[in-house]
Amino acid sequence: MAGRDHWEEEKLEGAYDARLMRRLLRYVYPYWRFFLLSFVAIIVITAADLALPYLIKTVIDRFISLPHTEVLLPAGEKAGDAAIPIEGRRFLVEKSLVDAETAMRWKKEGVWPGKSCLVVDRSASSPEMEAVVAKRSALFRTAGGLRFIDEDALASLAFTERMSLRAPALDRIADCAWLYILILIVHLIFTFFHVYILGYIGQRIMSDMRMDVFSRLMTLPVRFYDRNPVGRLVTRATNDVAAINEMVSTVLVTLVRDIFLIIGILVIMFSLNVKLAAIMILLTPALV
Repeated sequence: MAGRDHWEEEKLEGAYDARLMRRLLRYVYPYWRFFLLSFVAIIVITAADLALPYLIKTVIDRFISLPHTEVLLPAGEKAGDAAIPIEGRRFLVEKSLVDAETAMRWKKEGVWPGKSCLVVDRSASSPEMEAVVAKRSALFRTAGGLRFIDEDALASLAFTERMSLRAPALDRIADCAWLYILILIVHLIFTFFHVYILGYIGQRIMSDMRMDVFSRLMTLPVRFYDRNPVGRLVTRATNDVAAINEMVSTVLVTLVRDIFLIIGILVIMFSLNVKLAAIMILLTPALV
């Protein structure tokens, strides 16, 4: 301190000090159980964050849009197990069963996506649906024992008739809506506990650190206070301790949550389309 104005602020030589971090972990360790609960809450919250958009995708792909399509495959093109022959090279295909690579190849050949169709399954059919099929039998065709109607013919039906044919899909949409609400409730509950636990941990760590700082200050000689401004000491015991608490209880936990979220997003992306996911990863540095 000699040769330097006592009002001059200290200069930190390094951005990271392993010894200092070990000393900070001493305050974290007594609350490791609470941190474990916080990480469990983070996993649940992250899973809910990933499930909500995936549920919306599922509803759109399988229930709102017509799930089947009619395709005219060129000669030599294998239809695959998911295709049901209609006549000649025309096949009825369930969209969700066509893998991304096949869909890309068919799109290049100009046969994908074909004309969307609605299949009326006898096992899940209601009297109202059977009445519509009987009344509009000229608009329905069969493939592999399945009755189906294409999107153009479906659009020509009356509104009540379309609603009768789409009743199973509407029931599934209602179920998914309740599931969406349930996931939201779980997300809110675990978010509340996550924030509450972090707040409790932060306040306890901050209290322990301030008590130790105060106890240490009480043991120092008077000449120490002659060389160090009171304002600086108060700042060390209040603002700096609060900053350390913010780093330990919020920044690190949020970092872990973001890592889990990114990993989950990557898993879903690669499960949907490997090539598109790889392209997005390669373009990410340029976009950032």
